[in-house]
Amino acid sequence: MAESEVSYARPAGARRGIWFAVLLTVFEIGASIWIFGFALNHGASNVGAYLWACLAPLIGAAVYFLRTRDVSGASIAILAFNALSAVVATIGNTSPKVLLYKDSFATGLIGLIFLVSLLARKPLVYYFGQRFAGGGTREGDRWWAALWDASPGFRRSQRLITVIWAVALLAEAAVKTIAIRVNNYSTGYIWDQILPIVAFAVAFLLTMVVSRRGQAKGRQQRLAAQP
Repeated sequence: MAESEVSYARPAGARRGIWFAVLLTVFEIGASIWIFGFALNHGASNVGAYLWACLAPLIGAAVYFLRTRDVSGASIAILAFNALSAVVATIGNTSPKVLLYKDSFATGLIGLIFLVSLLARKPLVYYFGQRFAGGGTREGDRWWAALWDASPGFRRSQRLITVIWAVALLAEAAVKTIAIRVNNYSTGYIWDQILPIVAFAVAFLLTMVVSRRGQAKGRQQRLAAQP
């Protein structure tokens, strides 16, 4: 399919399904956090709590598959991040400040995963974009895949957004590590809570800028291709 034959406008079904995608992601992340805390409060180890937290993305993946008959790359990524945190939790001791360092280390590893995904056929950001832009619908998933197959500009933008999130996560991990090192535990903990919000906000803003520029360029190319 030629790029000029693919519309950048989301299908109606995908637009209607955006709340499904949002709620599913909020459930997967929110339930993971709640299950983790609940398991810890009921005697589970850090590793055990992280493994119990994997239930949420597994449920999310099942719901997504039942709705779209497609595997959710976003659910798999969230599951992998939980499993990675479980592995990191087994390293070293469990003193409060060391746990903050472990959190920074896990964040940095996730950033590296985003970078390494650039070597795959489709980068990690593609699958998160598929969930939200596609609205968790078959029609939306097919449209998102068609954009990837037909548009070099779309593929470049997905790779650029992947780099943005990788750099944001790596920068967050580096700054958190420095903040933990130069401050006491209480101050380091505050930085540990604030910096993820800052990193997310910056990466999200840049994602919107890249996406809108890509959409505008796509519209210009389609208009230029018309006789």
